[in-house]
Amino acid sequence: MKSRQINFFIMPDEWDALENYLIENNLISIASTMADASLSVSSIRDNELLKCLVLEKQKNALDIKKIDANTYSINRNHSPVIELRRSFYDTEQQLLRRGRLYYTKGFWNEAGEWKEKDADFMEAADKLFKWFRKTYKDSKMDDWKGITVTQRVKDRVNEGLILTQI
Repeated sequence: MKSRQINFFIMPDEWDALENYLIENNLISIASTMADASLSVSSIRDNELLKCLVLEKQKNALDIKKIDANTYSINRNHSPVIELRRSFYDTEQQLLRRGRLYYTKGFWNEAGEWKEKDADFMEAADKLFKWFRKTYKDSKMDDWKGITVTQRVKDRVNEGLILTQI
């Protein structure tokens, strides 16, 4: 499956820039699982660590699946969404978990044919990834090659912050 991802470590006080970017570019945040099929917009900072970022105009194009009587989920492979798994910061343990931005460029339909995702979605996703890499510059920590680690995180690691993949 064709896809792109950025793995990262970002401190909670560094999320403002991403929130502003989403607003300015008409991207909304929706929880990946919900109690009913209605899609309510939520903050990237609330308790749900896994979010789906979608162009506001494509909200109705999402593929929603019923998981059980009280749970619905967005089919992230078939829907025009960018998965945002937010970094989680545990202040008590001084632990920061890795975050990730991820999207698929298409999917295999039921007929076994490759179906590219919408061009507007692809353009928005590519633009977000470029902006993210430019805004959250990688400070190049040897132990975390291939993962964006901001300077703020690197400074905190020098003060005892623990980074984890989990």
